[in-house]
Amino acid sequence: WQPVLVHRPAGGFERLDKLALEAGVRVWAMPEMSGGRDAGWVLRVARLFRAEDASVFHAHRTEANQGAYGVLAAIAARLPAVVVTQHHLNVTYASGRRAQEMLVSAGVDRFITVSHEVARNLRPRCLFPGRIQVIHNGIDLRPFGRPPNSELRRVLNKGTGRPIVLC
Repeated sequence: WQPVLVHRPAGGFERLDKLALEAGVRVWAMPEMSGGRDAGWVLRVARLFRAEDASVFHAHRTEANQGAYGVLAAIAARLPAVVVTQHHLNVTYASGRRAQEMLVSAGVDRFITVSHEVARNLRPRCLFPGRIQVIHNGIDLRPFGRPPNSELRRVLNKGTGRPIVLC
């Protein structure tokens, strides 16, 4: 198989595109949508997925229902595997969107969440919650294993001894 990087047509992907192309990965942007709700777009993209003879569609989401049209296109193309990685979940949105998300979730073969909390919030939004699997982000902790810098701490908390919280 050969990976293909597909993303929305908006700007901001130049560096990622360049790195992907240097690694030998083909890149293409999805067609523009003609408005907020474009069922024709789903069918056009489904045809593109079929023309690619795609085997797996993998979307990364940071909020509920993000990328729903891409997921619907993958479902319409009858791809063998539709995977969604949910990195974060905003638990408040319009009630009509919950029904839409439940319907879209029916065509997703696997939801991957990055924490048990995200999985807990996603379960009521999934028609088949058994398809949710937690795979934690892989963070190498070795760079953080050095001794504390007391001078930096003093500068950051202005000598007060108060805890430092960085976000």
